[in-house]
Amino acid sequence: RLQSGSDPERRGYNPWEAPMTDPTDEEKMFAMIAHVSGCAFSALGPLVIWLMKKDSSAFVAYHAIQAAIFHVIAITLFMVFSTITCGFGTLLLPVFWLPALYWGWKAYQGSSEGYPGIAQFGRTDQIP
Repeated sequence: RLQSGSDPERRGYNPWEAPMTDPTDEEKMFAMIAHVSGCAFSALGPLVIWLMKKDSSAFVAYHAIQAAIFHVIAITLFMVFSTITCGFGTLLLPVFWLPALYWGWKAYQGSSEGYPGIAQFGRTDQIP
């Protein structure tokens, strides 16, 4: 986590090793966008957020990785379910969005909780 007035380009700086403080409003917003963007862009949305913020915020990077993994799993399950039901599974697409919307809301509240079953991916010592 950067302190005000510090230079992120200084030699040896690593946001993953810096002590974790409460996430800023901007970090909470980007974490929420990472989860919710997957509803429109599948795993691409969270991956773009991760690429943008991975070097400056462990909180956002953790949530973006979580969201990307969830959306890869969700789209795979959705495709399998739609194939098995001869396309009628497409009617249930919004059901696959509900977990992303819920965890996006939790991220916006500043929570470092992750999706059950995949929460350990992307977790560092900074993220309790």
